[in-house]
Amino acid sequence: MHMSEDMFCINLKDRENATNFAAKVWRVGESLVITIPRAYVEKLKIREGDVLDVAVKVLKHVQR
Repeated sequence: MHMSEDMFCINLKDRENATNFAAKVWRVGESLVITIPRAYVEKLKIREGDVLDVAVKVLKHVQR
């Protein structure tokens, strides 16, 4: 399985808030896995099963 690690700028929006932060994103096959810092999860009150509007911009790419 091909996996690469990228550094992205994440723009995470909900109905009332917009938040930008840098995060690591892993590509696994055709999927992206984004780790959202706990502070943002708590600030935006994100719960399991929530659907989020996420915009991703590549900052740098590291091939592994």
